[in-house]
Amino acid sequence: MPIQKRCTIVKREQLTPDVVSLTLMAGELARSAKPGQFVNVKCGEGNLLRRPISICDAEGDALRIVFQVKGEGTQWLARRDKGHSVDVLGPLGHGYDYPETGKVLVVGGGIGVPPMLLAGKAAPGGAVAALGFRNKDAV
Repeated sequence: MPIQKRCTIVKREQLTPDVVSLTLMAGELARSAKPGQFVNVKCGEGNLLRRPISICDAEGDALRIVFQVKGEGTQWLARRDKGHSVDVLGPLGHGYDYPETGKVLVVGGGIGVPPMLLAGKAAPGGAVAALGFRNKDAV
C-alpha cells in the first residue's frame, strides 16, 4: 500500500549537468520499496501533477532517486538541497519478479540506468548489467 509522507533530503549529488541524485529519509516507504517501483514527488506549490521517478536504491530508511532535469517540476526538485523536505507518494508499481536461481540480466539506458542498481542488488543469483548512454559525458 502506498505511503504519502514528507521526506527529508539527507544527500544531494549533481551527477551530470542535468542529472541529480537525492537521498531521502523515507522510513517505511524506503523499507517497503522493491526493485522496479517508483515514487511520485510533488514538485512545488504551483505544479499540480506529481513527477514519477524510479527508485534507484533503498537501504534501511534511506531511499535514493535519480532524475533528469527536463521541465519546471524537475528544475524545482533539483534546487532542493540537504535539509529540505519533499512530499513523496510511494512505492508505486508492481516491481520485478525474479527467477529462483541463476543470474539475471539488467538492461538500462540513459536515465533508465539508475533503477538497475536496486534491481541488480536484489537479484537472488546475482546480476549482469548491460548499460547504454548517449555519450561519454552522460555515463
